[in-house]
Amino acid sequence: MPKPRRIKRLPLKHPVRWALALLAVFMMLVVVGALVSSATTTPPCAESYRNDKTVKLRDATLHAQLADTTAARTQGLSGKACLSADQAMLFAFDRPGDYCFWMKNMNFPIDMVWLNEDREVTHMVSDALPSSYPHDFCPPTASTYVLELRAGSVKRLELAEGDSVRF
Repeated sequence: MPKPRRIKRLPLKHPVRWALALLAVFMMLVVVGALVSSATTTPPCAESYRNDKTVKLRDATLHAQLADTTAARTQGLSGKACLSADQAMLFAFDRPGDYCFWMKNMNFPIDMVWLNEDREVTHMVSDALPSSYPHDFCPPTASTYVLELRAGSVKRLELAEGDSVRF
């Protein structure tokens, strides 16, 4: 019968140091995971907006600040820090037209939704980035209203062309 082989153990001169090193690596992984997780969740917006109109999109209710003057439409969300999931900017025009929008002086991405006179969705742009300036976003057909929403809202609310919007 052959003699059983001895398994050699790796010499660990300092097992406590190895245990501490492994613990440190584990803790670093936990911290990195927490940082990545917090970076993907959007904090609430502390920016204040007027609640001029209540907008109903599918099952969602949004509080919209109305931009119905040339000055208000020119300013829009430019310079604002953020937009909460339940906030919007509603641009109202006197008559249907081809109203294009750009991301000048924007600090965060947004979704844009164009509506016709009957307040039906005719065109959407998702996740328009501030870095897209000076590119402008234009609808293929005339619109009377444009809603600017927090980026990801079109997807989250499952909006589609033809959907009715109430306000």
